[in-house]
Amino acid sequence: MFIGRDDADGRRAAKLALAVGVRDIAGLLAGGMTNWRQERLPADHTERVAAADLIGWLAQEPSRQLLDVRERSEWDAGHVPGSLFTPWHDITAMPAGLDPTRPIAVICAAGARAATAASLLKRHGARDVVHVVDGGVPALAGHGLELVPG
Repeated sequence: MFIGRDDADGRRAAKLALAVGVRDIAGLLAGGMTNWRQERLPADHTERVAAADLIGWLAQEPSRQLLDVRERSEWDAGHVPGSLFTPWHDITAMPAGLDPTRPIAVICAAGARAATAASLLKRHGARDVVHVVDGGVPALAGHGLELVPG
């Protein structure tokens, strides 16, 4: 199912999905989110935090959970100390080691995979999920956060 701002946006997303091999498309939301909101139907959202702001966030509350959803090769090249690892495409349940009752920040290299993973975590029962945007792990390294290999 694809949902866009309007029908054209939803159709555009479906065409992109078809172009990369996604063939099992259930449909699209008629009228998109614009119509959904006009009808005052319920909608959820996921909080977003810029990668640059995540450094301060982690320093203030180091017990917060950070899930890195990049590929294994990216993780091995360098990741945030204390973060957990599960590639975004392997999230079929709550990943081992995560407590769904505690806040979880989801990070990748740029933000797109983290968005999908954040949605999947919420689907599997996570209560407080934050999507890290604007650069991900490489941005953290660029702001001076030392990454660990392996």
